[in-house]
Amino acid sequence: MLHLLGVRKSMKKNDDAVLVAVDMEGQVWKTICVPSGGLSFRIGLSQGCLHYATTPLATVDKNQKKKSKESNTLIASLWCMEDYDSKQWILKHSVSNVELQSVTRVEYKVAAIHPDCDMLFLDSCVDDTLASYDMQHRKFRQILNLGENKATLFVPYVPLFSDSLAGANGQ
Repeated sequence: MLHLLGVRKSMKKNDDAVLVAVDMEGQVWKTICVPSGGLSFRIGLSQGCLHYATTPLATVDKNQKKKSKESNTLIASLWCMEDYDSKQWILKHSVSNVELQSVTRVEYKVAAIHPDCDMLFLDSCVDDTLASYDMQHRKFRQILNLGENKATLFVPYVPLFSDSLAGANGQ
């Protein structure tokens, strides 16, 4: 199945994000609701199951140009769909915005999900840093300074190992 993330309405705080899935022949389509809780989100295959991660973007009071008290309650979360047919997400880990920022010192958004463990790769919203956060062990690690001309969007590469495409066009 090919999975795409989308939003049912214009991107506002309480709008529903959805996962659209289509089989490789384009015959079977599914729409799966994903948990709410952030404007920065990613899907990925990790530990043999579909995962969904979200990190909050802090709410800024436009009149005072500072973070509102509401941003203290936002959380980063990692969800897993163990039974694909049920379409039910199970919350594996979460961390409050306050706890995450007490470790990182700056605000981050999720860039990718590690394929083998409960780790998120994070992109700094302020500086040019790529980092990881192990949700299970609550460990933050800066990985790389991306420099001034950093990418604003990360698209993880996922290899496709499929016999159905191997013989296409005689190759």
